[in-house]
Amino acid sequence: MPRMFFNRRVRPSVFVTVLLWWWSVGVQACAICAPSDAQNTVVQRLFAADRIVLAQMDADGVHARAVAAMRGVMPEFVIAVAGTLPGVEPQRARLASDPHLLVFNSGSQTWWIFGRIGVDRLQWLAEATRLSTSRDGTRDAVLARGRFFAQHLEDPEPLIALAAYEEISVLPYSTLRLLAKQVSAASMGIWIENPSLRARLPLYYLLWGFQTSAEIASAIEVSIAKVNTETPGPELSAMLAALLEQRGSPALDWIEHRFLRDPAVPEGQVQAALLALSVHGFDAVKITRDQVVEAYKRFIAANPRRAGFVASDLGSWERWEFAPVFASALESAPNQVFASRYSVVFYLLRNPNPEAKSELERLRSAGLL
Repeated sequence: MPRMFFNRRVRPSVFVTVLLWWWSVGVQACAICAPSDAQNTVVQRLFAADRIVLAQMDADGVHARAVAAMRGVMPEFVIAVAGTLPGVEPQRARLASDPHLLVFNSGSQTWWIFGRIGVDRLQWLAEATRLSTSRDGTRDAVLARGRFFAQHLEDPEPLIALAAYEEISVLPYSTLRLLAKQVSAASMGIWIENPSLRARLPLYYLLWGFQTSAEIASAIEVSIAKVNTETPGPELSAMLAALLEQRGSPALDWIEHRFLRDPAVPEGQVQAALLALSVHGFDAVKITRDQVVEAYKRFIAANPRRAGFVASDLGSWERWEFAPVFASALESAPNQVFASRYSVVFYLLRNPNPEAKSELERLRSAGLL
C-alpha cells in the first residue's frame, strides 16, 4: 500500500477507519482516474491530523494567530509554523484575505501549513472529512458521498475543488456513471478545454462520456484525433473509455484497429487502450465482458510480444482457457516485453487447469522461462 500520512502516535481508530475507507472505496476505484496515492488526499490528510485551525499569518511568514478551529481547542498562543506540510501541493487562495489552514502533528509537535481557505468553508471541510471516512461502504452510502462531492467539482475555493476532485476520482466506474448527471455537460466541456486542469482530465472525460449525445461523441473523437506520444496514458484511456460509452461496439472495433492490432503502436498507447477495455470489461454494461475477452484474444494474436498485458484481467475473470494461447505467444515472440513475460508466467502459475502446468513445463524445457 502507498505510505499513509500518520502521526507516530496515531490513534488506532484513525488507522482502522482509513483502512475501512480504502477497502470500501479505494480498492474498487476506477483504474483510469484514481490518484496514484489515494490515501494522501486532502480529506485523508486532514483526517490524520491531530489539530486543525485557520490562522492569519504574520508578516514574517513564520508566526500565525488562530481565528477558528476545525479540530481541537483554539490555540491562544502565537503559533510557530514549520512550513508547508511535506507532500502537499499548495493551492492558490480565492481571496487575498483568506486565512491559512494549519494542521498539527502531535508526533513531531509541529504545525504545518496545509493551504488557504475562507472561514465560511471550514464547516464544509469538516463535513467532507466525516463523510469520506465513514465506515459505511454500502453502495447507497458511497453514492451519497459521491453526490456530496460532485456538486463541488471546480468549486471557486481551490482547496475545496481539489478535495472534491480527489474524492470523486477514487469512486468505482459504476458509481461515476450514476453521478455523471450531477454535473452539467457544458461545465465538463469547459473544464476539458482548460489547460490548467490537465491533470484532472481523465475524470472529466469519463464523466463527460456518460452523458451520451452526438455532440459529445464528436468532441471526444476530435480529442482522440489530436493524441500524440506526449498525451498522458490516463487521459487517452479516459477518452477511449468515454468513446466506448458513446459509440458502443463500433468504437471497440475502431480501438482495436487503431491501437491494438498494429505492433508498431507505441507501448504507452497500447496500454492506455487496454486499460479502457479493462474498465469496461469489469463494468460489463456498455460492452460485455465476452466482447472484451474476444478483443484480447485478437490482441494476443496480433501483438504476441505484449500478450501478457491482458493476462491479469483474464486471470481475474477466471478465463483460464488462454494457457495454450499465452504459451504460443512466448514461443513465437521470445523477446517479450518484461512486464508481459512476468504477467504471462504469473497467469500460468495461477491457472488451476492441468494444461497450464504442462505448458509451464514445456516452456521451461525449451528454455523460454
